[in-house]
Amino acid sequence: MRLSDSARMREADAAAIAAGVDSLTLMENAAEAFADEMERIAGEAAEAFAPTAAGECSVGDERAAFTAGTEKTAAILCGAGNNGGDGFAAAHILKKRGWSV
Repeated sequence: MRLSDSARMREADAAAIAAGVDSLTLMENAAEAFADEMERIAGEAAEAFAPTAAGECSVGDERAAFTAGTEKTAAILCGAGNNGGDGFAAAHILKKRGWSV
């Protein structure tokens, strides 16, 4: 995943809007990308913690209990401003995908 600072993101948003992409589409795209990344990370975590025949899992030297089919849960913290809207949109998408948000 590639990260950017807020100044570069503002520039990218402004360039996209100048090119004719509306801000709602930008928000929806950001929310979809976030939800996709959350699902990718959750999938990797589920694989890493997949139980053995004895019902245990192993990650490095750690062992932990794991319940198959554990509900996917996310807490999305939204502040004021445009990024808050992205967060609410991402929460909505995850909820539609069956997550507890």
